[in-house]
Amino acid sequence: MEEARFAPKMFKKQKIETRSFAYVHACAERVGGQPIDPKYPGYRKHQKVAYLLLLAITLEGLLNHVGGLVYSWWDAAERTLSTEAKLKIICDHCKISFNKGEPPIQTLLQLTRFRNDLVHPKTTMVTTEPINMLDERFGTTKWQQFSTRVDESRVKQDLDAFANKIWAYMGLDPGHKTPFGLLQHVYYDQT
Repeated sequence: MEEARFAPKMFKKQKIETRSFAYVHACAERVGGQPIDPKYPGYRKHQKVAYLLLLAITLEGLLNHVGGLVYSWWDAAERTLSTEAKLKIICDHCKISFNKGEPPIQTLLQLTRFRNDLVHPKTTMVTTEPINMLDERFGTTKWQQFSTRVDESRVKQDLDAFANKIWAYMGLDPGHKTPFGLLQHVYYDQT
């Protein structure tokens, strides 16, 4: 008899929408907010690379989420579109200026190139002066140079500003000013 009190409650069937972009954004915030252990000085650059990569994945996930809401053809075509093309399409729809030379678009395009370099890695060989591999400024490839020179807080700020513009234009989730403040799962009752 006592066990019955702890039995799970029965609910109606529900459809669950998983917003992967919001989950990845939450992961990025946790990676970016971790303190650096002074015993491992090289860890800072690894943490920054991971943080930037998660932000880049967040961007593409957000574009796919919004694109799927707006265009019936999106799911069938999204794998054939570059992230830059997706960004342009969503900007056009949401009446956001697509100026490649100004933030936030400039930053988001740099972030996209960084992501592409890491997702499609290539081995490179360069001749250089002797270097300290633990030096924060170490970097011979484009992605290394980007990750050591960019201000990651600016990248996050530009990504969040862009996402908030989309959210406001689309009128998604009234009461939520940002797509990242939401839970990663949205539940719908099945009737």
